[in-house]
Amino acid sequence: RSGKTQQEIALRLDMSEKHLSEILNWKKNITPDTALKLEQVFWGKASFWINLQAKHDEALARQTMEENIKSQIPLLERFKDCYSDLAKLWYVPSSKNKEERVQSLLSFFEVTSLANVGQISQVAFRKSSKHVISDESVASWLRVGELMAKKIEVAKYDPSNLDCIIWSIREFTNDVSSFGKNLINLWKEYWIKFIFVPRFSHAPINGATRWINGIPVIQLSDMWKKFDRIIFTLFHELWHVALHPAESFLDESVWMDDAMRKELDADNFAQEKLIPSDFNFKTKVNEMMQSELAVVKYARELWIDPSILAWRLQRETWSYSLHHKLMRQVAIIH
Repeated sequence: RSGKTQQEIALRLDMSEKHLSEILNWKKNITPDTALKLEQVFWGKASFWINLQAKHDEALARQTMEENIKSQIPLLERFKDCYSDLAKLWYVPSSKNKEERVQSLLSFFEVTSLANVGQISQVAFRKSSKHVISDESVASWLRVGELMAKKIEVAKYDPSNLDCIIWSIREFTNDVSSFGKNLINLWKEYWIKFIFVPRFSHAPINGATRWINGIPVIQLSDMWKKFDRIIFTLFHELWHVALHPAESFLDESVWMDDAMRKELDADNFAQEKLIPSDFNFKTKVNEMMQSELAVVKYARELWIDPSILAWRLQRETWSYSLHHKLMRQVAIIH
C-alpha cells in the first residue's frame, strides 16, 4: 500500500528483513511490541494487529482440533452402545456422522481425548458380576447422573441428620407407588441428591455413591427393574454416605481388599436396616416358604413391602422362583 520496499519497511520498524519476512509469512508471531511498532509506522491501532494474530492462531488451533477429532474416530467403536443410550436421553444428537459423534462425546464428557474418559470416572459403584462391563458405558451412565445432580438444589450437608433420614426412608419402603416421590422430597429438604438413571448397555450398575462439591449423590439404576433390588441398593449406598464421608473414588485395582470389605459391610448394613437380626429370620424360613400369607404378615410387622422379604427368602433358600407373585416391577423415569 505504501509503495515502500521490504528493506525500507524493516528499517522503519527497526527489525531485520529476515524477521519481517517471517512475520509476513506467519513464521513469527506479531507480539504486542511489534504491534505497537506497526501502529506507529502504518495505519491501524496496535489492537488490530494483535487481533489479526489472535485470529490466525485460532484458525490454526481449530485446524489442529479438527485433525484431533478425525484421529479419534477409531475410538468410537468403544462408545457404540453407550452413544445410543445417550442419544435416547437427548444428551448427544442421533447423528451417523463420525466426526460429529466424536465432537458430541468430547463436549458431553468435557474432555479433549476420548481415551481419557474411562480414567476420570473411577467411582465406587455397586455392580453385577454376571455381565460384561464397558468402562465407556459406566462413565457415560455416571456422567448423566453428574449432570442431573447439578440441576438439584439441596440444603448444606449435615451428617447429624443421617440417622433420622435413614429411618424416614425406611418407613417409605412399604409404599411402592409413592416411594420415589417421597424419597426425592425428603432428600431435597435435607442434603442428599437422589438420582435415577436408566441402565446403560454394558454398564450393569445397581447404584453409585459419590460426593460432588461436598454434597453426597446417590445414583440408582433400573438394573433389575425390581423394587426389592432398588431398595437394597439404596440402603447399601446409604452405608457409604454414613461411613465413608467425602469418599467417592476407589481404585479397585489397588485397594481391592479394602473395596471388597466396604462392599460387604454395606450389604450387611442394608440387610440389617431392612430386616433386623432380632426378627430371627432363620426361625421363620420354613413357615414363609410354605405360605405367601406368612411373608405378607411378617412384612407388615417389619413395615416393609413383601417383595423385600420375599427376595431375602429367595436368596437364602436359592429358590428364585419362590413367591414370584410378590415381586414388584418398577420403572425409572429419567
